This record gives sequence, structure tokens and C-alpha cells, in this order.
Amino acid sequence: MLLHHLVLAARAEDPTPTDPPPEPDPYADIEEIVVTPGSFSMMRDRDVSSTSISGDQARELSFTEDPTRAVTRFPGVSASDFSSKFIVRGGEDDEVLVTLDGMQLLEPFHQRDYSGGLFSVVDLRALDGIDLSTGGFPADFGNRLSGVFQMHTRDNVDGEPHASVALSVLNASAATDGQLARGRGEWLLTARRTTLDVVLPTLGYDEVLPSYWDGFGKLSWELSDDVKLSLEALHSGDHTLVDNGDVDFYDLQYHNTYAWLTLSAFPSDHVHVSTMLYGSFLDQDRTGYYFKYDYTDKGTFDVSDRRNYRQLGLKHDWYVHVNDALSIRSGLEGMREDARYDYHAAIDDIRVDTTGQLIDYVHRTDTQLEPGGERASAYVTGKVGLFERVYLEGGGRADVATSTGQILPSPRVAAALAITDRTFLRGAWGTYYQTPYLYEIDVEHGADRVPDAARADHLVANLEHRLRNGLEGRLEGYWKDYSHLAPQWQNLRDQWEVFPESRNDDVHVFADTGTSRGIEVFLKYDEGAPVSFWASYALAEAYLDVDHIDFEGLFTERTGKVPRLNDQRHTINLDLNLRPTPRWQISAAWQYYTGWVRTTYTYDVEPLANGDLQFYAVHDVYNGVKYPAYHRLDLRVSRDVPLRLGTLTVYAQVVNAYDRKNLRKFDLDAVTDDEQPSLDANGDYVPFRDDVNWLGITPILGVAWGF
Repeated sequence: MLLHHLVLAARAEDPTPTDPPPEPDPYADIEEIVVTPGSFSMMRDRDVSSTSISGDQARELSFTEDPTRAVTRFPGVSASDFSSKFIVRGGEDDEVLVTLDGMQLLEPFHQRDYSGGLFSVVDLRALDGIDLSTGGFPADFGNRLSGVFQMHTRDNVDGEPHASVALSVLNASAATDGQLARGRGEWLLTARRTTLDVVLPTLGYDEVLPSYWDGFGKLSWELSDDVKLSLEALHSGDHTLVDNGDVDFYDLQYHNTYAWLTLSAFPSDHVHVSTMLYGSFLDQDRTGYYFKYDYTDKGTFDVSDRRNYRQLGLKHDWYVHVNDALSIRSGLEGMREDARYDYHAAIDDIRVDTTGQLIDYVHRTDTQLEPGGERASAYVTGKVGLFERVYLEGGGRADVATSTGQILPSPRVAAALAITDRTFLRGAWGTYYQTPYLYEIDVEHGADRVPDAARADHLVANLEHRLRNGLEGRLEGYWKDYSHLAPQWQNLRDQWEVFPESRNDDVHVFADTGTSRGIEVFLKYDEGAPVSFWASYALAEAYLDVDHIDFEGLFTERTGKVPRLNDQRHTINLDLNLRPTPRWQISAAWQYYTGWVRTTYTYDVEPLANGDLQFYAVHDVYNGVKYPAYHRLDLRVSRDVPLRLGTLTVYAQVVNAYDRKNLRKFDLDAVTDDEQPSLDANGDYVPFRDDVNWLGITPILGVAWGF
């Protein structure tokens, strides 16, 4: 992917009598050509890419004004209604590298016990640019298999202080920025807190009360005309309390802090050097229990899960613009990581074994670990103009981690042909590895170390063309081969449990290899006119080569080529934006997809020695049934109201405007609505559907005041 503006001081600004002259642009000519396919940009202008979306459009795309939710409108990106955690081209949700001003965010989501994360930890108001790479990204980026999601914070460009406050049914937030010492220094502060724990009880819903908060601060200072020092910090916190008395109780707390100091320098007009000293600090404390004695579950579970992770590192990057036909990037990074685990869990319940017999199941896990180690990486990559319209970018990186002892070489190459000034043909190939960090040890299932690195090989090609009437389009195809995959634990009936290790449908899937492939079409029209739109279609396939599945229950095993849970076969996104006047904005977003798979089941029933009935699940073929097609329409209207001091923006949004019933979870109940066993006259079980859907029609109101 094209290296974005490397340093804030190099961005063009309108000079004033007190401002220093703008920095010369050392990235002219060859840097204007995007060589790598699979690149998208938001909230910034891209002269040669049809995949740029403005900041206003990004806010309109996400009903939570969340940067990670907004990118799901691009082809090849998918997520659920609840989760901000997204999936790129059939991979897992942890295969995307997420950065903020170059700093990796290891846990970038709030409320990650629910669908992987309900909201991003970064407020959209702190950003002025987002870059997304969905495949074939260059050697600058490592330790991720599928994509790169880069967020860039905004600058104060006019020398005036600014502030804003916003309130909706989801969040309350504030932001402010300004300059110091006649422009030599800049500051940016944001703070946000959810309002869900206040709103939900007023609606009569108080079983689960999630709360979260985050704050970000940046202070930048120009040490000289060619050197800038930036200090940045991000803190996020989460707390969720579920209290149903003696039935179940969960207390979930997370605190994550990132801090980084970046020194950027231009020793000459053709050289840029950047050094970052950083630290990441993750803490979690989860406790819970349940006691159940009903027709399907009879037993107890309690857990205490306390862990923390510390990461300290230093990385150094160079950029050299040799001439208009050659540029080189390289870098080194080293870090120390330490973790501590204190995990205790106990399960006592009645389950069915692989022979169909009911058994008293007892399981204990007691794990205390204090792993530590080092990581290091190095990369070099260069971009060269071979001929007038042919560009090549090639390089490689090497990663090593003492946790596995592996040395992982990753060669990568990309090429672009500028067929005309409006037509580009691109292609990329590369090898990618991902070694889990030490905070990712699966102690829930008895592991005491991270697995070896997984590998993915990318092959990507695209054709991009811009018509003179402003319509832009892109056709892209990709092939991604996985290997060295670690076995995965999955729940057969429900993938969104807070403590999945406690369930009796927990299966261990052994699949060393897999494939993801697809074709994507993206169209966009946005000439600054009152009407703009973009549309995309993706035809894709994602599957694993399953060797075997371990399960201490009843199910029909499936091996060989098996679709992944996130196998999204057909995807359509349509977005329309209207600006009838400068103060009004109206948008509509429709999405459609098919392909998600599930494992269906039924219940069988046996009497216990005390005469009580025990219903137990009999699962059908693993991932053998597809969910019905999903589709949803979101509508939003916003209006800017000028005030004596600043501007007031009021908006109203309706999620799922025509109230489509999109199935989230196939669910059977052992009892009817009157709490009686679902049995026929012969005492045989009669399936009683109690499905769970995604969001129904959901209104959202909000207001923001900027001044």
C-alpha cells in the first residue's frame, strides 16, 4: 500500500506571516502511484485511487460513528450487527493489524466479550484519515495474515482552538485541539463515555449493564524546522455486570493503556527518519458463576480469570527518496513482552458423552503462568519506475519471537501499470506470518504456550478506471492460501458466549490449511455534487481443510473442505448520499449477504434417577446449514444549525428501517411458552423454535456542538 504522509509537518498548509514556509514535498512523482492493490482510504483525498471516502461520509456510514464499522461498506470486509470487529476476506477477526499514528493497538475494541467487540476504542472525532489494506500489503507491515487498518489523528491546521461535545443514546464525548507557541506546538484531546448503562434501565432492560470509556491525548512540538517530537497516549476501560442473583453472575473488567513517543526528522529533502518508543499495558479481571437446574442444563460453573500483559518496544524507520524513479523504505523493531495469568475454573454438570450416555461431567482448570520473551523484526522495500508507466515495489521482512523460536522470512512484490492517466492495472504476491502475542495463550483450554506462527500466501490483482463523468470503478480478484493453522475451539450452537469454555458444545477443530478467494467490484461517484453514491459486489469463498474434530458429545463430524463460519458468498453494498443544501445531509445504506453457516441440532430426552427429565443436544453435520440471506436498510438525516458560537449538528438515524428479521442464532427450546416440556403424546421431543435475531428497527438520535 502507498506509504501515507509520513509526518504531520510535511502536510501542506496555507502559510501565514507567523508560520514557517511549508515543507517541500519529497514524495512527488513515483509516490503518487499506488502500486499495491487492495487499498482503501477514508477521510482523506487520494488523487489516483477510487476508494477514498470523506470524513462526513464515514460518519454517515456507521450508526455508532465508529471508524471500524464504517469500513465494512468496502468489498471484502464483513462484520455482524453487534460487533465493530471486522473480518477481511474470509479470515479470522484477529488477522487485521490495527494502528493509530503508527502505534499497534493490541485490543482495539470495547466490550470484546460480546461478538468480539461492540465499539472501537478510538473516537472518530480524533481522526482525519483511515487507510485499509485488504491484501497484498507491503513489507512495512508484519505479524498479521489478512489486512492492515491504519488510523491517523487530525492536526490543527488553522491555528485556532476548537472544541466539540456530542451526545447520543450510545455515547457522550468531547474533543478539543489547538496550537501552542505560535504554531510550534499542537495538542489534541478526546474523551468519551457510553450512555448505555444509563439509557438501558430507563427502557426496562437492566439484566446486562455495559459501560466503557476512553481518552486520547497528543502533544506535538517542532524542535526545529526539520524535527518534530510527538507524545501520544490512549486509555480505554470496560466494565460489564450481569447479576441474576443465585442463577448467574458475571463481573468483567478491562483496562488498556498505550503510550508512544515519536521523533520524526527530515535530514534532507529526500530523507525521512522516524523513531518510536512505545509501551502497551493490558489488564483484565473477569469473575463469574452460574447455577442451573432446568430441563437442558443441570450444574454449576465458576471462574476467576485475572491476567495482565506488558509490552515495551523501540522501532526505527527510514524513507529515502533517491530520485523521481526510486524510493526505499526500511526499518527495525525490537520489543520485550511479559504476561501473567491466574486462571481458575470449575465445571460440574450433567452431559451426554459420545456414546449417548448421560454422565456426571467434572472438569477443573488451575493455571498460573508468567511467560516472557522478546520479538524482533526488520524490513526493506523499494519502489521503482521501470518505464514511463510501469512501477514495481518489492522487498521482504523477517520476524522472530523467542516464544516460538521461529525465524520467519516474508518476501513480497507488487507491480502497477498505468495504462492511461485514468486506468491502472495492479498485482501483488506475498507471504505473511502471524505469531500470537503472549497475552493470547489459550489457558481456558489448558494451553501453557502460544502456537507456532500461522501462514498465508496472497495473490491479488485489480483493474481500476476513472471515467470523465466522475464515475470510478475497480475490479479485483484475490487468492489467499492458509497453512500452519493452529487447532481452534468453537461453540457449535452459540459463537457469542461470554465464557465459551463453560459450554457443553465446545469442539476442537483441527485444520492445518485453508483457502479464501473471491472477486470484488467497486463503483463510486462523488464529484462534490448534491448526489453521490457508491456500490460494491463481492463473490467469495472461504473454507478450511478439516482433518478431524474432537468433541465430547453427539454430532456428525465433517472433514475435508468445510466452509468457515464467516464464509460470506454473495455480498452487496449500496450507499446513497444527498446534500440538498449545505446544511442538510441525507443518506441511505443497504446491505445484503449470504453464506454464513451454522450447525443445527435437536434435543433428545432421558429421565434421571430422581425422575427429572434431562434434554441433551444431538448436533447435525458440522457447519452443514447456511443461514437465510441477510439484508438491511439504514437511513440517516442530519442538519447543521449555525449558532453565534459554533455549529450545532442534529441527526436522526433508523437502523434496519424495514424491520427485516435477520436470523442471528438458530435456537431450540426444551420447553414451550408455558414452561412445559415440549413433548408429544408419546413422550418424544417436539422441536420448539426460539430463534434470536439481529437488530430490529432501531432509532438513534444524537446531537453535536462544535465551536
